[in-house]
Amino acid sequence: MEHYDWKDAYNTGIRELDSQHEYLFALTNRLLRQRENPNRAHVKGILDELYEYTEQHFAYEESLMEQSLYDDLLDHKKLHIRLKERLSLYSVEVAKGKLSVDDLCEFMKIWLINHILRQDFHFAEQVKNKKDT
Repeated sequence: MEHYDWKDAYNTGIRELDSQHEYLFALTNRLLRQRENPNRAHVKGILDELYEYTEQHFAYEESLMEQSLYDDLLDHKKLHIRLKERLSLYSVEVAKGKLSVDDLCEFMKIWLINHILRQDFHFAEQVKNKKDT
């Protein structure tokens, strides 16, 4: 069975942030395991938890950015809004059978890795530098 592994290369150096990112991977993997014997109620429950946890995670990230006066805060927030919109849409599509759990999981994996390595690494450096001053 395919599994999306968390890698040390995804660590930003901010322990709580990394822990939250790793949990997002774990939720995606829980969803991925549902493809073998899909249970609508379980899939919906995991999708709901994924959405709710994503909201909490984004609120935490955005608070770090605000505290460090991150220059690209507004653009970063827009990326967060777009992901939440897509998760809402994709959850409906999965429920209707228009999108497979596999496709949703692949989207999440790619989005998470790209977002962490590109956007989150950038703001994490500023957060860490701000703490050092």
